[in-house]
Amino acid sequence: MQIMPSERSLRPSGPRDSSDTVRDRLIDAAERLVALHTDEGTSPRAIIAAAGQRHSSAISYHFGDRRDLLDAVWERRSAVVHRRRLELVVAWSGRDPGLRELVEAWVRPFAEFVGAHRPSYWARFNEDELRRYPLAMVPRLRPNVAGRPPRDRSGSPRPSGW
Repeated sequence: MQIMPSERSLRPSGPRDSSDTVRDRLIDAAERLVALHTDEGTSPRAIIAAAGQRHSSAISYHFGDRRDLLDAVWERRSAVVHRRRLELVVAWSGRDPGLRELVEAWVRPFAEFVGAHRPSYWARFNEDELRRYPLAMVPRLRPNVAGRPPRDRSGSPRPSGW
């Protein structure tokens, strides 16, 4: 796979990088390439090249495997968003929030993060990662969202704590 001009700019030009720097570059490259080309359209070789690494085993050395690298992308960005969510929840000071506040606490931190980073590869990375969830799960989630007790396959209510 040929390296695009924008990917060449990520290549290091100085002395050897620390392991943390290499990990960060691999995470950045994976986030950007998956956002631009989808998970299926992004090879480990392209990620390694975009991160400025020469060793084909860079992903396995630093992360174990490709899926662990993509999980590291998710964890790095999610941690920031989840900390912001926690700040909003703590502001409720023990009172029960309304639906609007719950939705805001879930959506606003993500929107703030995406809006602060241009271009937002994280938003497109999310889209690619979340499309893997099967739509078959939606009917199972709807009763819980509507405030009704979840039901088992026979239609009977599940016991509490299920």
